[in-house]
Amino acid sequence: MKRGRGAADLLKMEGRDRSQEKSERDGHDGAAGSGTTMRVDPAVLGSMIGQKERELQDMNDLRTRALEKAISDRDSHLEEAKTRFMQLRDDFQYNLKLLEDR
Repeated sequence: MKRGRGAADLLKMEGRDRSQEKSERDGHDGAAGSGTTMRVDPAVLGSMIGQKERELQDMNDLRTRALEKAISDRDSHLEEAKTRFMQLRDDFQYNLKLLEDR
């Protein structure tokens, strides 16, 4: 599965790092006393959100496929066990009949 860029990577591409991002969330721009904040371009923000949604969908798809395979494997093992049980039961009944006839 191809992994896309995370939000931190996209912010770094804009020349920003986590400390600047935290400062902006806290209402600071990193410069002492300037009082201005950096804004993320709505197009970039939309792109970041879209990327995260795709990553989450990919993870959910992968998990769903893994669970479906686990169910399929369990069903096939159960079917094999039922078949073996029925064969053992039939063999036991046959052997019991032989003993009774002696």
